[in-house]
Amino acid sequence: MTILKVVWGEDYGGVLTCEEQFIKYLRARKVNVKALIIGQGPAVDRYVKISDECIHVSTDIPAFSGGMATKLYRAVQNEIVSSSSLGTVRGQLGDVDVVSVTRPRYLSVSGDLGRTTESPVLWHIPDSINSIPAKVYYRTLCCFKGILPLANSKYTRQSLGNPSVPVVYPGFSSSRVSGTPTVDLRDELGISDNSPIFGNLSRIHHDKAQDLLIKGFIDSEAISRGAHLVISGGPTNTEFYSYVNNLASRYTSSIHFTGHIENVSNFYSFIDVVVNSRRNVEPFGISVVEAMFASKPVLAYERGGPKEILRDGQTGWLLSDSSASSFASGFDRAIDDRCKWQEMGESAHHDSLEYRVEKQAEKYLSIANLLT
Repeated sequence: MTILKVVWGEDYGGVLTCEEQFIKYLRARKVNVKALIIGQGPAVDRYVKISDECIHVSTDIPAFSGGMATKLYRAVQNEIVSSSSLGTVRGQLGDVDVVSVTRPRYLSVSGDLGRTTESPVLWHIPDSINSIPAKVYYRTLCCFKGILPLANSKYTRQSLGNPSVPVVYPGFSSSRVSGTPTVDLRDELGISDNSPIFGNLSRIHHDKAQDLLIKGFIDSEAISRGAHLVISGGPTNTEFYSYVNNLASRYTSSIHFTGHIENVSNFYSFIDVVVNSRRNVEPFGISVVEAMFASKPVLAYERGGPKEILRDGQTGWLLSDSSASSFASGFDRAIDDRCKWQEMGESAHHDSLEYRVEKQAEKYLSIANLLT
């Protein structure tokens, strides 16, 4: 089987992680993976490295975003640029059995690629669909261009408004989590062995709500009971990073920033509880299931994937809203349950096995096989 993956040259975060994990697994299953990379960006070289073949189109396709007038304009613009892009790559496609796409901006061109190659098109929806115009637009595209949507969580399926859509979770790679730690971060940060550590591993961004996380930690009992908060990730050269760093400036003995961590096993090996912060809905939460596999209980805002994945009080603690006060209450619950952390972590590890990339990619491949 040959799968044509339509990907973005600027992919990042959970989408990039999911795409890379699925491509590697599919190739291990002897599936030929061609990557059609659209746009420029740091992900281009990463896709080139892991794919069997690559086609690169440097001109990007507009996203369906903005106000109503902008959305209509961009929808038309998207069709025009998609048609042009198809003309550019048509002669390079070769044999294709399935077209696979994640980014919504590439839905139209993927539908056209499916018609050109006489192949089914699978759209692995990366995020919840929160507006009526977007829902109408995407459902119309799927209908008229013969695209089969696959939701990345039950919550995402519900947001599309189609209960028949299959759910294929993005999954996680156990090898990424269970690698050998190369540094002792407790030692580097000067944290004693018996001090409890809460950790956040994420892109430093307003949507990821590290500011609410820090405010909640400062207002909680956890900090007065000797707990530490470690925030790992980047970028570190943004206005938002400066803002959250300043919030923690009076608590540098308890709140630590490590920047980007390449070997995530360094992070999971010394954290006691992982905190997944988010202002808006978390459609799935790769970092949540990674933490669970590492036998760590998770504190998370419940909307979206975390509510499907975590069992409140058994594998973690769910927050009813994303606010500083809610995080403070969550830290208090977690520190009160310190004697249960090991047991909760073991239960979390057991539950995480359902979300391994091997299981989810196999489900994806089964759907692809049924369509060919």
